[in-house]
Amino acid sequence: MKKWIIIIVAAVMLATVSQAANDYACRQLPYQDIVSLVQGAAATYKIPSAYLAAIMEVESAYKVRAVSPAGALGLMQLMPQTARRYELQRPFDPVANVYAGAKHLRDLLDEFKGNYVLATAAYNAGSGAVHKYNGIPPYWETVQYVPKVLSRAVQFSKLEKKYATR
Repeated sequence: MKKWIIIIVAAVMLATVSQAANDYACRQLPYQDIVSLVQGAAATYKIPSAYLAAIMEVESAYKVRAVSPAGALGLMQLMPQTARRYELQRPFDPVANVYAGAKHLRDLLDEFKGNYVLATAAYNAGSGAVHKYNGIPPYWETVQYVPKVLSRAVQFSKLEKKYATR
């Protein structure tokens, strides 16, 4: 009987710790913090804030500690090699992650001469794949990703204009 009590208590404790870890991993920033962070990074790297917000939404759903099955980390879902390129040492630090992601987007927009379709595809599949296929790579994920990001960016842009006039 005593053994079962210990097992049950251990199971409850493990479930509590697992739920706490899951809650932490799924933590989202307050809306106003996201807006401020996106606006600051977008202004710094001269990219539309609606575009940056759309990438962030599609990549992580605004989850600070998001980790993809491929190993991408944080709000902007940066792969470890991309994080190193931008000297991102704390990928779950929202400010550092978003600024590194914005810099990466700026570099992709420069590389693809301002072409948002190709830059978006490169953010998802890598610029090498975009160059290899001379356009959007025929990867199912990327083919779905590009229009999803760009349509969200258009929606966010309309909302920005609507609320900027108030």
